Amino acid sequence: MRTSLFRSNEKVLLVGEGNFSFSVCLSKLDQSISLTATCYESPIVFESAKKNAEYLRNHGARVLLGVDATKLGEHFPLVSEEFDKIIFNFPHTGGKMKINRNRKLLRDFFISAENLIKRNGSILVSLCNGQGGTPADSPQRRWDDSWQIVEMAAYGNFLLTGVQPFSRDELPGYTSVGYRSLEKSFATENLLVHIFQKAEKPDPVNMALKYDLYFKDLMEFKDIIGWKQMTARLSKKYDFYVPSISSIYPLRYVFDITFCIGPEFTELNFYLTLYRFAGNLIEVVDFLGMYKFPTSDKVTRTYRIGYRSPYFPLYRTRVIDIHKNYVTNILEDHLHVTVTK
Repeated sequence: MRTSLFRSNEKVLLVGEGNFSFSVCLSKLDQSISLTATCYESPIVFESAKKNAEYLRNHGARVLLGVDATKLGEHFPLVSEEFDKIIFNFPHTGGKMKINRNRKLLRDFFISAENLIKRNGSILVSLCNGQGGTPADSPQRRWDDSWQIVEMAAYGNFLLTGVQPFSRDELPGYTSVGYRSLEKSFATENLLVHIFQKAEKPDPVNMALKYDLYFKDLMEFKDIIGWKQMTARLSKKYDFYVPSISSIYPLRYVFDITFCIGPEFTELNFYLTLYRFAGNLIEVVDFLGMYKFPTSDKVTRTYRIGYRSPYFPLYRTRVIDIHKNYVTNILEDHLHVTVTK
């Protein structure tokens, strides 16, 4: 981890410290960092940890034992504090690797850390190469064989804003422990530090684009065929607000929607309605097909919607809720269609 990530007078919380050697390295940076180092164990298990904890106490750092990184809000005095940085190095549930348990560990950690981080603060999570499941891994694992850190962080409303190599050379004396719950280091090849910042969760206000669509828009864009053409022209016509925080590896979620249409339905109006009310979240819309019932005038159309945004923390169940409820409601309310459920 690069020492340039830290600034003078920051409040830093370290969770899951195995032997407190990382905390000791930070305390020696001579940057007047206010340091709170915590570990899950109580009492301390490793002998090296006992010595390092004593060093920290003697040099003005706070050491807390028995702190569960997934329940930070339950620990006094942490519940009443905010930090500039929260650091979790090589999180692991212990024992033989259970990938689902480690995903849950990350998810619950980010949820518990949300209310403890300052507005412009950051969370740093160090992982072994391949665990994160992002393009920064080399080689990158299959998504289902990774810890899916971008999605797990979204549960706490955090976005991945950067990835850096874990520079051990800048932290002399640091030794990681805890591999399979032993005083044993994790693999040290190509370690990565994932940097997260807190962002707004999507809601009906911030998902909508900040302009009004008038009937003149329908006439101006009547020659447009398809979502991509429409969004390309609208992006040239309007200046949209771009948040200062954005994810470097935003995830994409794809869901289909089918609805019954009336004679007044037009595809352009459908696209414009989606763009107006959820344009900050929808990346692409593709027409899949239509079906006319042979025994009635009933007609259905099916589209595939791709949700992706660098500005909002997304995870699968959150997008499912938006798709099934919010998008369904705006289509039924504004286009007078009936979505099949």
